[in-house]
Amino acid sequence: MLDNFTNSSKLQRGTDVQYSRQQLHTYRDGLILLVLCLLESFLILLANTTVFVLIIKHKKLRRKNNYCLISLAISDFLTGLVALPLVIACQYDMNACTPMDLSQRFLSFSTILHLLVATSERYFKIRYPLRYKYYVTGARIGLILVAVWAMSLAFSLIQLTWINHTEEERYYDFIFSTSCVVAFAFLPFVITVAANVHVLWIIHKEKEIRYRMVQHERSPQCRKGSKRRSNERKAVLVYLAMTVSFMVGFLPYFILTFMADMQEDVGFGVSLFFLILRFTAPLVDPLLYTFFKTDFKSAFIDMVGKPLPSTERTVQTRV
Repeated sequence: MLDNFTNSSKLQRGTDVQYSRQQLHTYRDGLILLVLCLLESFLILLANTTVFVLIIKHKKLRRKNNYCLISLAISDFLTGLVALPLVIACQYDMNACTPMDLSQRFLSFSTILHLLVATSERYFKIRYPLRYKYYVTGARIGLILVAVWAMSLAFSLIQLTWINHTEEERYYDFIFSTSCVVAFAFLPFVITVAANVHVLWIIHKEKEIRYRMVQHERSPQCRKGSKRRSNERKAVLVYLAMTVSFMVGFLPYFILTFMADMQEDVGFGVSLFFLILRFTAPLVDPLLYTFFKTDFKSAFIDMVGKPLPSTERTVQTRV
């Protein structure tokens, strides 16, 4: 399925039956595809550029617990800069279809692995707070992120080994796509959701214990601890929402590739909808942690010039 939206894709096949690739932009379906892809690409670039500006302007965001989000923002930015333009280019030039599919798989693998690493870092921080500072260092997180990029690239290029073996290509593609769904969708999704739910449970139990210990005392230290845990809970919910957003777009994309392998006909409208849905995560991710993760939200409000409420200024957030 290196040509997911060309020979083996109903999105491209549906258009090729009616008109030539070179004239695609002159037809309604082609215009819809072109406009939606360009719009989504622009919004992805705008949202992630905002994240980069926040990181450059606010040193407090350049902490080890945000390294995964910074690296994920780069991956999301590349989706808008490379992957979506290649989708458009593939409609006019067959030579662009293989790079299109490779870039989509590469960035998909990168996204889910980034979310898995970010969730693991958050889980370790809350589950083992005394060991966190010793074991989880900036250098180690950096090495893990380098491994994430290398692994994503390596697995996305595997298909090139059999691309010219036309008789066996369909069989290898089916095995490869099935393996990708299991290894880069279901397993990371289950692990990430389970870890986030466990963290929420830990935070809830700590809240109950703290409440019993202070016996309704509302000291400044108690309020600060409660605020910090509240921020931790917000961060966990953001990671959980990002994971769900990825799966909502990722799973239908692979279902379509399976249907294409089985020669099942899918209408242009359905294929277009799932294609656009496939690229929603790179747009949703920066919006989620910019407006709902406390440190990014504070930095954004500070950048646009709106003063923070006094209750938020009194608590130093590192989540």
